[in-house]
Amino acid sequence: MNTIEVTVTGAAGVSVDEVRDRVPELVEELRERLDGCGDGLTLPGYAPGERNSTAFQVMGAQLRAIHAYQREHGRPARVTIECAGEDAARLYKQIYNFYISTTKDARLEDKSWD
Repeated sequence: MNTIEVTVTGAAGVSVDEVRDRVPELVEELRERLDGCGDGLTLPGYAPGERNSTAFQVMGAQLRAIHAYQREHGRPARVTIECAGEDAARLYKQIYNFYISTTKDARLEDKSWD
């Protein structure tokens, strides 16, 4: 089963505000990284910006691209997104739960959803 994990490492990520105008280019770069990876890939997470809508746009595109690639190619088995803090990790989980998970069991859970 292919998974996407979100962890907090404290490593500062690029703000979504800095890359919001480059989403198609970033998705293409991500696909190239996915093509070249083996069974696992670790990616830096984006830092939330001033508006949650920008975070949903940028982080959502990243998550959708990963999920689509995993469905199409059956790999990588695990993608880990490393976030600077809990705020970024929480946004990634919310976006994943809204747009990608199709069942309650598939959610990235911290039990705050129930």
